[in-house]
Amino acid sequence: MLAEKGDIKTVSVKKRIGQEVRRIMPRNRPGDFNQALMDLGAGICLPNGEPLCEQCPWESVCQAHKTNQETAFPVRAEKKSRRIEKKVVFLIEMEGLQVFAKQEEPGATEAIEIGHARTWESPQPNIILHKRPENGLLPGLWEYPNVDGEYTKEMARSKIREWFEGTDFVIEEVKPAGKKRHIFSHVEWHMTGYHIRLKVNPESVSAGESSSLSMLQKIFSRQQWVMVSKEAAINQYAIPSAFEYYKGQM
Repeated sequence: MLAEKGDIKTVSVKKRIGQEVRRIMPRNRPGDFNQALMDLGAGICLPNGEPLCEQCPWESVCQAHKTNQETAFPVRAEKKSRRIEKKVVFLIEMEGLQVFAKQEEPGATEAIEIGHARTWESPQPNIILHKRPENGLLPGLWEYPNVDGEYTKEMARSKIREWFEGTDFVIEEVKPAGKKRHIFSHVEWHMTGYHIRLKVNPESVSAGESSSLSMLQKIFSRQQWVMVSKEAAINQYAIPSAFEYYKGQM
């Protein structure tokens, strides 16, 4: 009726329309007035069809009708296309280490100690997780280590070597873990996953001790990583649905 050219979803336009409505609203029958407006909108203006202007009691004062722009209102801004972000997800299993967890709840990075397993015969793989920042997208939730971009298998291998440089860990296996897309309201993640198996080189350790242990602890501290069992990763840590596919690949 007002032929308002602003975006109906903005606060300023809603406020302006509200002021106009209150200006003509009968004080003794505001409920009936509001109901009448809703009835006109649903039965006459027809949001999903051609309006029935000839049946409208406000035809003579409707600004949109006067200018033959009945179907041009209300104005809604076009939705912005979602931003595409490419990510490489690393599903890292570490064999030959065990976690001595002192924390009362998962996520206390500073309370985790990493020590060599007592036996090499049946190593228990442990999973690396990273905690997201407390602000931004998916705040404070746990995720698999990931980087921006799109990696080949060899690029993924090089990244792992870079991360674990100076430690006794060697790459046992790198294999693709599939591609997955996850859609948020304003952004799409296009993810490529790699399953990484790392193993302590037995020749580099002596009597269950390793000179690279302190280096490994520094890496975990710098990257904000924790190492947990597969069972704990599944049952105790809040990993968002964006990584649900890769959770099933572990």
